[in-house]
Amino acid sequence: DPQTGWAYWANLLFPEEATSFLLDQANFATSGIRGDYYYGIKAVANMVANTDGDVSAFWDEAPENHSDLAKQLVDEVRNGLPILGEMAPGQTFSMRGTQYRYLENKGEGNHLIMATGNQFGSAWNTIAGVTSYNGSTLDNNMKNWHNNLPSVIRRQVQPVQKEFIGTGPEAHIGIASWTTNFSGNLSSVIPIVGTPRAFILDFEHPAFTEALKNDFAEVDPNGEKKAFALSLAEFNHLSGPGKAFPTMASRSMWTTPRTLFDTNLPWFIQNVSILGSFNIFNQNGTVARITDGFPALILRDEDGAWNSNI
Repeated sequence: DPQTGWAYWANLLFPEEATSFLLDQANFATSGIRGDYYYGIKAVANMVANTDGDVSAFWDEAPENHSDLAKQLVDEVRNGLPILGEMAPGQTFSMRGTQYRYLENKGEGNHLIMATGNQFGSAWNTIAGVTSYNGSTLDNNMKNWHNNLPSVIRRQVQPVQKEFIGTGPEAHIGIASWTTNFSGNLSSVIPIVGTPRAFILDFEHPAFTEALKNDFAEVDPNGEKKAFALSLAEFNHLSGPGKAFPTMASRSMWTTPRTLFDTNLPWFIQNVSILGSFNIFNQNGTVARITDGFPALILRDEDGAWNSNI
């Protein structure tokens, strides 16, 4: 800490656990020192119960004048990230007061998660000239939500594609018979796999374009850190036995994927009538309709090891 000269290290202990640390190198400037010199390292160990009251009392009563950096470190240790690599698809967990659903292991320590509850209301798009998800109202609201996350979470967010494919004209289907006029109806001609109807779409049907079917968020070192709406392809891929959404009812939410059905209509996922079903509404389901926002993120977690970089 440049303010105090202290180096801080903290660990959260559970019953019957012990801890230690090793300091194997210390560098300091020797310019201006004449003759021989020596240095010593003062190590101060403190233990405090993991309650808000005890931690606050510790800071108030500590003989050392610890800076905000030390307090931030302890706060991050107390409210650290869960071990995502130990989770199963569909498992829910909390981070900093928000509940998430674990969706999928993306490999190499990267994990796809999504907020389980509505985080904001948003139209799919109300910005003139925007014809795909990229730069849309929904895209911007997802990015704003990410930018307001606690820093301990933002630092673990992995960059994904700056622009997604398969969200605009290249994904349009526009077959009128696939649409319906209210949530209690489902088109009888939307191609599906198995039952119940409109749980899993049949992507072998020629109406689904290659761009639509291949629209998956992936870690991109040259991309950008952001939250995003899942695509129709991702929702479809994550649905079914043993997956993040094992039943259609488990997918119940009132939201729109980042995928357009045609110029003015997005796909919908329902939380009324037929819970969790895919649908397209031909009357009041336009891109301007307000629905719930369920942001998704890709987080980095190497078997529970993470770096705060503070």
